[in-house]
Amino acid sequence: MSQVQCPNGHLSADPEWCDTCGARLGAAPDAAPAPADPAGTPLSTPPSGAPVATVDSVPCPHCGAANTADALFCEDCGYDFTTGQAPEPVPTGTVPVVSGAAPASSVAVSTASADPAAPAPLPGPPGWIVIVEIDPKWYELKGALADQPCPQPSSSTIPLALATVHIGRSSQSRGIHPEVAMDSDTAVSRRHAQLIATPSTGDPAAEPDAYAVVDLGSTNGTFVVKAGLEPDAAIEPIAPGTPVALADGDRVYIGAWSRLTIRNTKGV
Repeated sequence: MSQVQCPNGHLSADPEWCDTCGARLGAAPDAAPAPADPAGTPLSTPPSGAPVATVDSVPCPHCGAANTADALFCEDCGYDFTTGQAPEPVPTGTVPVVSGAAPASSVAVSTASADPAAPAPLPGPPGWIVIVEIDPKWYELKGALADQPCPQPSSSTIPLALATVHIGRSSQSRGIHPEVAMDSDTAVSRRHAQLIATPSTGDPAAEPDAYAVVDLGSTNGTFVVKAGLEPDAAIEPIAPGTPVALADGDRVYIGAWSRLTIRNTKGV
């Protein structure tokens, strides 16, 4: 008796149905089964609860959170992808927000660390403050990032007491406590940017007497506008990881509505 080959490669004496797999003769071959996960189990969520990395992202070696492939720092824990340095424990004491525009010298600042063995944070140059405001004009340019109405205009003043000042949104569970906390603006990253004390002369050997801003690989970028100017639709974010020097009156724009004005209360 002649035999025929079924769509799945078996020889069958039945001209209509395969004796081996039961497939109908003349039908398309069965789809190959999907390969099993090499570990035999589905991918799990990282311990931090962040989403699993996709093809376009990379997992953080420290906490497992997904980050964009070009990120300089982990959005969740602050791991430095460039140097491989794990995040340091965050001090519990932070610079308080003070309503109004009181001089830095009139504000008490606590920089105590939870770990008595940890080195004390370096102080910043005296007299510098940052005025944090909600800017409706910036919202006209970037408001779509937050997908919510612009809050009522407000202003608060923060003395820059440390040589390195973190700008971002707080997270108690992740131990993120920025000195400049932008918690209401959801378009601001957890670890968005830093203000770092630098010499205004450009001489690295000189004593730091001003500040520069560094974008930490934020999702929506950090923008710098010189004193007396206004941002427009053509403005570009600064390059992540590259310090940009700030002078008295310069403005840093982040998120969907946040404007940070850097002021030197002691004069230049």
